[in-house]
Amino acid sequence: MDLRKVGCMRNVPFLSLDACRSDYLFDHGSRIASLAKNNLLFENAVAPSRWSHPSHASIFTGVPPHEHGIQTPQDEYKTIPLVEELNDAGYTTYGVSANPFCSGAYGFDTQFDTFFNTLNLENPAGIEANDIMGSLPEGDDHLNQINQYVHLLRAALGHNS
Repeated sequence: MDLRKVGCMRNVPFLSLDACRSDYLFDHGSRIASLAKNNLLFENAVAPSRWSHPSHASIFTGVPPHEHGIQTPQDEYKTIPLVEELNDAGYTTYGVSANPFCSGAYGFDTQFDTFFNTLNLENPAGIEANDIMGSLPEGDDHLNQINQYVHLLRAALGHNS
């Protein structure tokens, strides 16, 4: 896909909830369910690998694990084509991740204009996802916690709507 030809996209948020069942998110009237109704949703997505590191590499490269070569915990990203294409099309790219396999430790942060690793609380603006999530009340209100995290991501990216 040549992103330069897609002139109508102002923002391109990409949300990956690793190891999270979709029926849990969408059956409770959450903001994520609302986003899914009004945007692109892949209802029959299949993970290209049995674990996070090569699966996320496939998402961001567009190729299966045997082609991108990220299959062991020691493998690092050499390139992230999705981010490269967005940069080439004139987008400012921001990455926010609490997933260790999508972090600077594996070279994942190198091609984003700005990257926040919330797992290690290295956010220079002071937004600390782990602190916010840890301060929420415990119990069965997991959707509220997810909504709070979405608000955190919006604040990190400077979007209010």
